[in-house]
Amino acid sequence: LESWRAIQALARGAARDGLTSGRDVLFDDLMVDPRDREAMAALARECGAGFLTIYLATPVETIRERQRRCSSKPEKHARWEAHTQLLLAQMVAPSRDEAVVVAPDDRPEEVLAEIRRRLAEIRRRLAE
Repeated sequence: LESWRAIQALARGAARDGLTSGRDVLFDDLMVDPRDREAMAALARECGAGFLTIYLATPVETIRERQRRCSSKPEKHARWEAHTQLLLAQMVAPSRDEAVVVAPDDRPEEVLAEIRRRLAEIRRRLAE
C-alpha cells in the first residue's frame, strides 16, 4: 500500500508538471472511487486544464482471462483474483455525465469521435 501511494504521488506530480506546462496528460489509473476521479479533476482545474474520464467497461471474465495468460504461477493467480474481487467491491462506475463510457461492443471510430467531441467541449469552456 505504501509503495502504491508513493507511485500515485509521483504520477500525480508528473501530471501536474505536464498540465502546468500546457501539455495534454493521459493519466492511466483504475480510479474505482469517485473521490479519486474528483481529485484528478481538481488537479486539472488547479492547473487551468479540463478533465475527462475515459472508462473502459471490460467484462470481468475478460480481465480474468488476461490475468491467467500473464503467468503460469498459481499463487499469482490467487493474488490477482483477490485484487479483482477487492476492486469489484469498491468500484463505482462513472456516470454518463462524468465519463465517456467505452463498452466492448462499441466501434472504435465512434468511441474516438465521442472522446474528441467531449474534449472539444472542455477546450471551448476553458477558452471562455
